[in-house]
Amino acid sequence: MIKIKNLKKSFGNNVVLNGVSFKVEKGEVLALIGFSGCGKSTILKIVAGLIDADEGEIELGAGKLGMSFQYSALFDSMTIADNISFPLYIDKETKDLPDFEIDRIVTEKLSLVGLPGINNWSPSELSGGMKKRISFARAIVNDPEIILYDEPTAGLDPVASTIIEDLITNLQKETNAASILVTHQASTIKRACTRVVMIYGGKVVWEGTPDELFDEKNTNNYSSQFRDGAVDGPMLVQH
Repeated sequence: MIKIKNLKKSFGNNVVLNGVSFKVEKGEVLALIGFSGCGKSTILKIVAGLIDADEGEIELGAGKLGMSFQYSALFDSMTIADNISFPLYIDKETKDLPDFEIDRIVTEKLSLVGLPGINNWSPSELSGGMKKRISFARAIVNDPEIILYDEPTAGLDPVASTIIEDLITNLQKETNAASILVTHQASTIKRACTRVVMIYGGKVVWEGTPDELFDEKNTNNYSSQFRDGAVDGPMLVQH
């Protein structure tokens, strides 16, 4: 489980998070949405331990954490197998595994993301969608109980996005992790997520299910503005 309580973060005079609270249960994929610059990726970085919060509490269930970055963040000089296995070599529990066991784990994860047999390829041989899938394989190589996805379908065409969305759903069934997924894409929210939290002004302004978000009967000013892509509404659009 992930539990976030009263999270606050500023960069200089810019207050990004001003008391954000929500939780993610095991087995959930929580979509974290909101206009650009609202602090979604900042929350992911704080949960991942990449930056510190100014105030607030974060409780993470026992187990490992995996993260898939927005631009895949693969090492160009490494093979696909070396990219995926990298976390195993820096984790004190797995760094002394024999090579044959690491090879077995990498092969298993490649099969899970639908890319068997490319262990010795280089990142330059992959399409954008394939790089995303390798990023997922690396994120789950340690069998994490928490997975963070930062814009997993950004820059992909509709077909590649559908493949990634289906893969997230399948990985969730496989891992039963508590997951946070940052996205702007409606199809990703609908296909891959079980619950939605919207951030604006440094706070949570709406929370519900994907069905509730896209229901025309939902008249919440914040969620309806996001759903309709409207310029006018309580959330100010920066031009």
